[in-house]
Amino acid sequence: MLKGKKYKVLLIEDDVFDQDTFLRFVKRSGLDWETYLSGSVVSAKRMLESSNFDVIITDHKLPDGDGMDIIKLTTDIPIIVTTGVGNEEIAVKLIKAGAYEYLIKDPEQKYLKEIPLIIENAIKTKFSEVQLKEFHSKLKVMVESRTEELSGLNERLMKEVEKQRETEAKLNENVNRYRNLMLSMFDVILNIISLNDMYTGKHQYKVAQISKMIAEELKLSPESVKGIYQISIIHDIGKVKVPSQILNKPGPLNKNEFEFIKQHPVVGYNILKDIEFPWPVAETILMHHEKLDGSGYPSGLKGSEILFEAKILTIADIIEAILSPRPWRDSLTPKEVADELIGNRGKKYDPEIVDVAIGIINNPKFHLEDYT
Repeated sequence: MLKGKKYKVLLIEDDVFDQDTFLRFVKRSGLDWETYLSGSVVSAKRMLESSNFDVIITDHKLPDGDGMDIIKLTTDIPIIVTTGVGNEEIAVKLIKAGAYEYLIKDPEQKYLKEIPLIIENAIKTKFSEVQLKEFHSKLKVMVESRTEELSGLNERLMKEVEKQRETEAKLNENVNRYRNLMLSMFDVILNIISLNDMYTGKHQYKVAQISKMIAEELKLSPESVKGIYQISIIHDIGKVKVPSQILNKPGPLNKNEFEFIKQHPVVGYNILKDIEFPWPVAETILMHHEKLDGSGYPSGLKGSEILFEAKILTIADIIEAILSPRPWRDSLTPKEVADELIGNRGKKYDPEIVDVAIGIINNPKFHLEDYT
């Protein structure tokens, strides 16, 4: 028995002897039940309409109906059907219809002894079903509430995502606009340099092409290749402060003139150092005449102190300088380029870059005049 619970039992039985037998059994067994009697389907219906019961025990054969009619009166109360004549087909039918148990009335009335345990189990089962139904109802409400909450949250998130996408689209648009302006700026700088000194402008363009080929052969990322190209195309910007008579002198430079020339990386660095680029533009320009052994200028940097981009630019610059004519000499040959690079491989120039550069200049398809 459920704790603190006194069961209300409705017995539907038209046989007075069976009614009396049931009541005496309840009393004799000390069962704390409130037992109510009914003798017909109509009477049982009235009682069920006016009162609540924990369990129903009904005879299958009644004056105005049978156990199936009683089952139809309620879906909330466990029903135990009894009968004096056993019939397996009827039993199956009643159980399928909703009866909790089907008992055969034996002459010795031993079936009565089974009823207390059956009632106990039936009520506990029903109680569990009710609890489960209540839990399902609460769970349904919680799920619906949570679903509604999540739906609202999802809607807000979708709006935030859409807003984020719009922001990212605008940001990308601005980034692309900035990048295009920046690339245009490189072209403008190249044009300004070319106006001051046509040779320097052509030299930078050819160096940029060679730097790009070296970077691609080194399998650098597309962004790195682009950066090296853009840096190379303006690497001599510092020469805008070198007098044209020095730049175009038809002969070797003297010591003072060369010292003047050696300042162009510093001048270029100072011009560009405060401009924000996606690549190390100013720093690379500052280092593009440095050598691994410290014999370069302007700072005498060595080895790993020199940016890899600057090491590429150094070799591209040397290739172009040797293969192009100067005011005081004609252009030299790829062999002379190779002699310079191989002779100083690992000393002045990065070995890996030298090997790639030798492969490029020895390629029959490589013609520097194609980049004028």
